[in-house]
Parts: sequence; C-alpha cells; structure tokens
Amino acid sequence: MSDLLAAARAEAVRLQHDYLGTEHLLLALIATGDPTLGTVLAPFSATPEALRERVEKRCPQGKGAPATPEEIGLRSGARRALEQAKTLANGSEPGGAQLLGALLLDGKGVVAASLGDLGIPVAKVREALGITAPPRPERPERAEKAEKVERAEAALKRRLNGLSPPRSQAKPPAESCRAARRPVPAAGCVRHPVQAGSEQPGGCPKAQADGLNCCQRAPQPVSVAHA
Repeated sequence: MSDLLAAARAEAVRLQHDYLGTEHLLLALIATGDPTLGTVLAPFSATPEALRERVEKRCPQGKGAPATPEEIGLRSGARRALEQAKTLANGSEPGGAQLLGALLLDGKGVVAASLGDLGIPVAKVREALGITAPPRPERPERAEKAEKVERAEAALKRRLNGLSPPRSQAKPPAESCRAARRPVPAAGCVRHPVQAGSEQPGGCPKAQADGLNCCQRAPQPVSVAHA
C-alpha cells in the first residue's frame, strides 16, 4: 500500500495538484500496471490508457504542487477509500482489486464518472470484483420530514372528527318542518275583514253582499311548533 501511495503522490505532482484524491489513486493503479484494471475493462472494449485520458480530462492541470510529495495531504475521499480497501481485504494487504472496489463503493466521484464516460456501469464493475455496494443510510432530514407529515395528518384527522355531529343529535322529521310552513286560512280577506262567527264559505262575505268579485279568503301564515 505504501508503494501505491507513493505512485499516487507522483501522479499528483505530475498534474501539479496540491492534494491527493481518489483520481490520483486510480491513476496510480494505471501507472503501476495493476492487472485488475485490464481484466475489468476488457469486456467493455476499454483500456487503462483510455480510462487515464478520461480521468485527466476531468482533472486538468493544477496551479502547482508542494516542493516535496510528502507534503501532499490526503483528501477525505481518498482516506476513506484506503480504509475501505483494508476492510475488503479482511486483514490482508489490500491489492488493486480491493482498492478499485473501494473507489467504486458509493458510485460517485471522479472515478465513477470517468468509467461512465466510457460507457462502463459502475454496478457491473463492482459485480465483476465481487463487491456489493452498502445500503444507503436514510437521510435524517427525510426521516424528520416524514414524521412531520404523519403528525400533520393525525392532527387533521382529529380536527375532522371533532367537527362531526354526535349520532344522538338526529335531525327532526321532514314532515314536521313542512307542517310548520303550511299556511292556515283566516276569515275574510285583506280588503274586507269580517267579524268572528260570520265567516261564509266560498270567499269574502262582504264582497258577496256587495256583488263584488274582489278576492278570496287571504291565507295568513301562522307558526306551528314542531311536533
């Protein structure tokens, strides 16, 4: 692994970079002639040299490297890849297969993008290396958002249940409401009122006595209490 790190720092110096990232680890695998790359790329009609070209196109020349390669610091992605390579090696010295698999575990970054430029699916490379991608952990903000939605739905349900009338408060029969609106005729009419006890059927008695045909008995609505 120390030889691989030295080769990665040499690639960083060559590209005038002041950091050591995952792209430099991949370029180190290509520079050292690790056979793993050739085996993985061959089924896709790709070569390590073509992969190098794609990586360098994505990582152009920098503004200058430190005076000594040892001063070049590891980026978090490269450090994580080295640690994962040791895990994949199960306690043994990690080789090119373990390092390449570690560089592709999350399926992101310059290495995965460079393979995608050549039309090589990262999942197929992991499958060829016998490496299974770890499950993605659920984001805390997504879990918190789902919890807020559940609380809002529960609050809305409680509110709707509170607006529903109790079953014991039944509406009165429709017939009772119609009876309350039914008008009751009164004696006489509006123009010729009559005294109580002198009502005659067929219309207004005053109009009949005068030979008039002015009106009929005018209905006078009265309110009737609900049964």
